[in-house]
This record gives sequence, structure tokens and C-alpha cells, in this order.
Amino acid sequence: VAECNYFIRDLVFYNSVLTDEEVLALNSGITETTVDMVSLWLFDEGYGTTVTDEVAAYTGTVSDCSWTEAAGILRLDPINSGVLLEHELTAQTSITVSMYIKLDKTVAEFPTVFAQIKTTGNTWEEGYLETLDTIKPSIWYKLAFTYNNSTGALTIYINDEEAATTTLSGNLVL
Repeated sequence: VAECNYFIRDLVFYNSVLTDEEVLALNSGITETTVDMVSLWLFDEGYGTTVTDEVAAYTGTVSDCSWTEAAGILRLDPINSGVLLEHELTAQTSITVSMYIKLDKTVAEFPTVFAQIKTTGNTWEEGYLETLDTIKPSIWYKLAFTYNNSTGALTIYINDEEAATTTLSGNLVL
């Protein structure tokens, strides 16, 4: 959706598939790191183009983004903005990614949520999963997706509810 901006906060990567209960617990906020937490990006720098991971001190670069007055919120424009995060996820076979997102204004057509991954058994195109749910402005949504290489399940959660799932095969290609 090119006519609005996105706000993101609390981006977290886990090197395992969280259970439904663990995904639900994310709603209470991130209070401590866990063994399975690979990186935690709070975006609390408030200025500049470098962001820092709270778990392993990786760095990331933001481009054409702006910082909000509230700490920990990054504003992205959907056409020009980018966030490139350093990571050590190359050996991952299963993963959970969680974040909060909000649109800044009403748009002609509300966007849906999608996840796209590549596995050793599927192409990028085959690894595309989209929900029927749409994101409305001025509301924070908790988004999470999981990929379990044992079962092949790619699942998207919106506000703790399973929104879409499909079955793929193989390990993640990162």
C-alpha cells in the first residue's frame, strides 16, 4: 500500500517454533531474553541510521526511515524505506518471527498480511502465504509467523490468532 506509512516495533527472531501459548505470551511484552531468542530489535535508538540487537549486539542499517517521538518505534515508507539486519540465522531449520505493526492512515484498500520464505524443497513463489485478514490504521497489530521444518508448517498469527497456514518441505534457506 503505497499511500501510507508503517510503524514497527519489537522485532524478534527465535531459532525454534514457538507454541501457540508462547506466541500468546508475546502479547504481554518482551521482558527477558530466552535461550531460543536469536535477536531482539527494539528500535529504541531514536536517531541515526544504525540499530542494535539487544541479544547478540548485531547491528542493522535503516534507510529512508524516520524515528517517531515515542521511543522504540520506527516509521517506514513502503516504497523507499528499508531495514537491513545483521544476523546469524544461516543454520536455522525452524524459526519464529514476531513484531508489532501499525498503519498511519486510512487507505483505499487495506493491506493483507503475508509471509514468504524459501526452503530447500520450495521456491520463493511456493513459499508465499497470505491471510484474508486486513490491517486497519491507527491500531497496533502483533504479527508472528513460524516455520517448522519437521512438519513443513508455515503459519501466520495476527493478534494471537492463527490467520493462515500452509505446508512446505525442507529446511529454511536464509
